[in-house]
Formats: sequence, C-alpha cells, structure tokens
Amino acid sequence: MKMRAEMGRYSSVVGQSVHLLAADGKFLGQVAIMCQSDALRDRPTQTAICEIICSAINAAQEDQEGQEDDRG
Repeated sequence: MKMRAEMGRYSSVVGQSVHLLAADGKFLGQVAIMCQSDALRDRPTQTAICEIICSAINAAQEDQEGQEDDRG
C-alpha cells in the first residue's frame, strides 16, 4: 500500500502523533504515543519519537517504490 507519514499537530491534551496518508492525500490512520511514564509526556520527546516514525515509514515507502521501479 502506498502511503506517507506526516506529523500531526501537537495537542497539550493528547500529545504528538503521526498521520498516515494515502497517495491521494486521504487520511488512513494515526500512530499515537500512549504514555505510561511521565518521561514520555513532554513535547520534545514525543516530537523526536514521531519524527523518527515518520522518517522510517517514508524511507520504507521510497525503498518499496524503488524496488517496484527496478522490477519494471
């Protein structure tokens, strides 16, 4: 499935999240951080985690697209 990941807007109530979007821009789903520890509740920590998740998903999508192009 072709999709991309984008950072959601930070909310002081629910924190940071990653939005999963289809190739046409439609919203597919969301990855959220569910905290059990105060160590994960601060904005810089949640933002860093979500940036890593976005980078990983988007890089994997690029790799997959490159492999599809190689197969022709």
